[in-house]
Amino acid sequence: MFKTNVWLDYDKIRANVDISRDALVQNLKSVYDTRGGRKRVLFRDGQYFLHKDYFDEFVNRFNLVNLKKVPVQDIHWTPVIRLVSLYQIPVSKIINLVRDIKDKDLASMRDEKGMPLIQFRRTAHGRNTVLCLFNSNDARKKLATELGVKINTLSPIKVPYKMQYNWSAKRKFSDDEIHNTIISLMEKNYDFVTESQCADALLSELPKSSHQILLAHLAEQKNKQKD
Repeated sequence: MFKTNVWLDYDKIRANVDISRDALVQNLKSVYDTRGGRKRVLFRDGQYFLHKDYFDEFVNRFNLVNLKKVPVQDIHWTPVIRLVSLYQIPVSKIINLVRDIKDKDLASMRDEKGMPLIQFRRTAHGRNTVLCLFNSNDARKKLATELGVKINTLSPIKVPYKMQYNWSAKRKFSDDEIHNTIISLMEKNYDFVTESQCADALLSELPKSSHQILLAHLAEQKNKQKD
C-alpha cells in the first residue's frame, strides 16, 4: 500500500497547501490521534503521510489555503525566483529561505495595513503557483533585512519617457515573456504621462520576432564595419 504512491509526504502536501512545516506536522498528528485517523494519516519512519483521498477533507478541516485556488498573479507581485540577481542568492536556496520567512508570519513582513508581503499567486491560466513578493521598494528592503543581505533599490526619481515606436512584430507571447516585460518596465521607473506612452513602452519592450532580431543584428554589424 505504501508503494502505490497514494500517501503524500510533507513536501508534496506543502506543494499544494499554504502551511508551515511545524503546523503541518501538528495537524497531521492530531488527525492520526483521532478515531479513524489511521485511515487518513500514516505514521512511518518518524514522519506522517496523508492519504491523497483525504486531501480536500484535511484542507477544509483546518481551514487551510489550497494553492490551486490562490489569486492570480498580477504586476503587483514578483515571483521570488526573479529576485535571485537582486539578493545574490542561488535559485536552489532562495525559495526555501523566503518560504521559511513567510511561515514565521513576521510583523516586519507586512505593510502598514497588515497585508503579508509574501504570498502565493497563480500564473495566468492557473498553470503554476509561485511564491511572490509584493512589488515595492519597501517590500524588497524588508525582505533583504530578513535575508541578511544588502541591496540597491530603485531611485525614487522617475525617468521621463520618450516614444520609441520599436514595436514587436510577434503576436503571441508566453506568460513568462509578458511577466518579464512588465517587471523590466517597472525597474526602468518610467514616468508615463499618457496611455500611448504606456502602450508604446510595452510593445517596444516585448520580445521581438526572429526577423526583427536578425535585422537588428545585421544593422549592428554594419555599424561596426563603419567604425
